[in-house]
Amino acid sequence: MDINVKAFQDAIAEDNFEKTTHTVTQTALLADPAAALAPLFADLDQALAAGNLLQASLVADGEDEIGVRLETGVINLPFADSKKVTNFVAADSAVPLKVYLIITSPFVNVSHLRIDEVTTADNYLAGKNSQQAAVIADVQEKLDVIETNRKTPKPAAPAPAARTTSRSTTTRGKTPRKPSARTTNTVKAGSRKKVTAKTATKAKAAPKTTAKSTTKAPAKTASKTTTKAAAKKSPATKSTAAAKKTTPTKRATKTTATKAATKK
Repeated sequence: MDINVKAFQDAIAEDNFEKTTHTVTQTALLADPAAALAPLFADLDQALAAGNLLQASLVADGEDEIGVRLETGVINLPFADSKKVTNFVAADSAVPLKVYLIITSPFVNVSHLRIDEVTTADNYLAGKNSQQAAVIADVQEKLDVIETNRKTPKPAAPAPAARTTSRSTTTRGKTPRKPSARTTNTVKAGSRKKVTAKTATKAKAAPKTTAKSTTKAPAKTASKTTTKAAAKKSPATKSTAAAKKTTPTKRATKTTATKAATKK
């Protein structure tokens, strides 16, 4: 029994397949897996006889839910991942239709899902009893694994706590140092800027002082020059007065001489 890969994907995308769900207690499933799985085998027989695809589920309620499913597909991927089939098989190819057993549980493995190929649809129809017995044995094996993992303490639980503590300690040690270094650099940079600003102010004030000194110097020189000029004029005035006094003396001398001549 072959099926086109693209036709298979389209049927799943359009929900064009038989879908059944049965419920059972975990106690009943663990006590008699063959009886619990009987409804799934009945659904599979009916779907294959009608040429339909099938997803038959058995849900075992309990503290941790266990799921058992039979799906007919083309590759070991659940119907939920049917779009990924063409990553492995060409869309236009025709492949044998197969029967897959899917177990879901938090304790079955890390991914919480295990899928195994049972056989091709043709082989199943050719030997139903043997194929069903193989499925029952496989389910029993997975149930034993689930029970063992459920009762076994998880050794990985303490490890995350230790790693979290060490990371927190490392973070605290590094945090105070970085802000301290940054704060010190900021203060030094600020102080240098202030000193530079003061120096610039003094440099600007110096030209003003020089300008004042230059202005006063010419004023003093002008006043001294005026005084000296006045002093030079004073001797000239004294010479003139002396000259005036000397002139009458000469006149007196002439008069005396005149009087002497007259006497002679």
